Amino acid sequence: PSGLELRAEIEGDSLNLEAHSPKVEVKAVTYHQMKIWKEGDLTFVRFLLDL
Repeated sequence: PSGLELRAEIEGDSLNLEAHSPKVEVKAVTYHQMKIWKEGDLTFVRFLLDL
């Protein structure tokens, strides 16, 4: 539907090329500590990505 908008905030470790390959892909979205809540007309989702 029109009028929908997605905004995101991303947190994580700093990129360390010795420890992380820039070609790493997301393995899965984890349900651990997943949180979904509404505030007024807005819906928020917090989730972790397993890399």
